[in-house]
Amino acid sequence: MARETLTARSQRLRIVLAVPALLAIFLLGQGILDAYGVRLDLSAERRYTLSDRANKILDGLPADVRIIAFLRSTPVTDANAYAFNAGPMWRWQMAKGEWTAYPDDIAKMGARIAPADPADSLHYGEYLARTSCSECHGDDLAGHDGTPNLTVAAAYAPADFSKLMRTGVALGGRELELMSDVARTRFHYFTDSEIEALHAYLRHRAENSGRRRHRESTPVRRSPSGRRSRS
Repeated sequence: MARETLTARSQRLRIVLAVPALLAIFLLGQGILDAYGVRLDLSAERRYTLSDRANKILDGLPADVRIIAFLRSTPVTDANAYAFNAGPMWRWQMAKGEWTAYPDDIAKMGARIAPADPADSLHYGEYLARTSCSECHGDDLAGHDGTPNLTVAAAYAPADFSKLMRTGVALGGRELELMSDVARTRFHYFTDSEIEALHAYLRHRAENSGRRRHRESTPVRRSPSGRRSRS
């Protein structure tokens, strides 16, 4: 009996001692992967692919040289605007297959968004909204995972909307949980004409949504002749 108790205690001791060692090996491996820039490739062809948003935005460009020209036009900086470090949980989720390959996600999105003529303000604004805002607000711009429906943009005067896009400061001097950071790191690169087109489209969309809700909520009556009409 004493021998069995001793054996059980020794097994528990071995487990306790092994856990820190395994954790140290895991962290060491992660450090090596990060130091050498090694990361798992989730694409179906085992090669890195564009994200779904970049895939939509870049569709229709006639030549790769335009992409290169755009990249060369961006300011040179020593700072890393976006530093991603895959932690242990993220790597574990990848190993379990909880993260799907980008080509699979893109295939579910249907037709790509055709580039719009900047001279057509409403269509150009829609193009900007679908390619820039849908990442957080959903493909229908109706809100996604706690983000609001972009009909809220109708509450902004042009100057206030431009301030939000440039500085991240919302109406009433408020800081928004996600939008403020995104505006300061990404949207402030929009030109004045792009911000104007985006706001024009979002206001147009909100007005159409309001008229549609009004029609749906208005009761339909029948006249003595049998014709239907809305009161």
